[in-house]
Amino acid sequence: MLQAGHSLARVLDTPGAIQQELQSRQSRKIRRTYKKIDCRKTWLFKGGLFFFAWALLIVFLCITISTMGYQIVGLQKDIEKLQASNQRIEYEIAQKSSLDRIELLATKDLGMVKAEEDLNFAVVIPSERRGETAVKQDSVNVANRDQEKALKKIYDNLIRLAARSN
Repeated sequence: MLQAGHSLARVLDTPGAIQQELQSRQSRKIRRTYKKIDCRKTWLFKGGLFFFAWALLIVFLCITISTMGYQIVGLQKDIEKLQASNQRIEYEIAQKSSLDRIELLATKDLGMVKAEEDLNFAVVIPSERRGETAVKQDSVNVANRDQEKALKKIYDNLIRLAARSN
């Protein structure tokens, strides 16, 4: 027989067996079982999970804050080094721009001669309007004005230097 390998071929030998087999294949009822879940356990699990996430967040924030603290300390040290360097440079500038040093360089390196203090000048100014010549022999006033201008320049430079140091 050709149907020997088929599963119904074995059952065909008994009367009414074919109908029972067909009915059992068509209408099988599947029963499902459901587990009853305890709400307290789920809330406890969710609460524990939330607490764990919260603790991880707090740890992360603490680590971030501490690393930023170390960075701040490092930046403060850098600022102190730069301020010390700036003060050193300002001192060198003040040293090199001092009037005594400039006078020394002018007399030695450039070959300039220091002016005598009691030297008097006579200046003849022609006056074309009146046709007269005026002789001005007020060397004391001229020397005083020059000294006042030099002192004013020194005073202004000292004020600028004091303003920069603050």
